This record gives sequence, structure tokens and C-alpha cells, in this order.
Amino acid sequence: MPCTNILRTYLPHPSVSDYVSSVVVIENCDPQLDLVLPLIANGYPGIVFQTTDSGLRSNGEDKLDNLFLYGQFVKPTELYTKGRLSFIAYFFHPHVLKNITGTDGKELTNRCIDLHFFRPAKKEDLKDQLLHATSLKMRLSILCVATGRIPSSVCQ
Repeated sequence: MPCTNILRTYLPHPSVSDYVSSVVVIENCDPQLDLVLPLIANGYPGIVFQTTDSGLRSNGEDKLDNLFLYGQFVKPTELYTKGRLSFIAYFFHPHVLKNITGTDGKELTNRCIDLHFFRPAKKEDLKDQLLHATSLKMRLSILCVATGRIPSSVCQ
């Protein structure tokens, strides 16, 4: 099967649209390509799962974890990597962040933090499940179910 680069945006199922704004998938298969992913300051927090050849960095900082949560970005930022990339982002409506983290969303403004620090992700071994999934479809399903409020039937 030939390698292709993709950028796809999915609308959430109507049953979850009160808290999930959209899902974005970016895949790159060129091992030599330098990538810059702009994060637009749209005010939507999200959960990201990503795998790369060289790690993903935010504005030149340390590598981000494979699974991270980010708060509302109120100023543009960029993510950097080189080589192959698989990137899945679940964008939430701003009011949902407190339900996920138990904290006020202002504490995460313009920040990314490892999601495995939060009990539900740790308890479910979410990162390991995603790393061992063998397809994009499986990863999307795992993330969909892991949001905790989405019935499994919606995610298949």
C-alpha cells in the first residue's frame, strides 16, 4: 500500500457534540520531512495522541509525551517534528476541561501536560493501549471510548 500524507477533520457524533467540537487526524509518512504544526488560538482545549520518528516539541521546548492534554490556546503556538507522524486531536468545548481535569481551565491556558498524570488515563493504561493499537481506526475508537461519556456504540 503506498504511503500518503493526510489531514482529516471529523465532526463528532451528535450524541457527543455537546462536549466534543471536532477530531483532527494528521499523518505524514515522509521520514525526511520537517513538519511545523500551527496550533491556532481557537480557545478549544484538547487531548492529543501522537507518535513520531523524532519526538514532538512545542515552541522548541522539551519533547511532548505521546499522550497529552492542552488547555485553551489564546495565543498561536507551533509544534515541531521531523519524519513520520501520526497525530490525533480531540477538540473539546471549553466548558469540558474542568470535567476532565477537575481544575479550572485557566490553569492550563497555553500549556500542554502529560495526560497520564490524570487518574482515568492512568487507570485505563490509555497510553499503552494507544501505542499498541495497530491501526488509526483502533486508535480513534480507543480515544473515543476513553472520553468517558461516549457510549461504545458511537465510537465504532
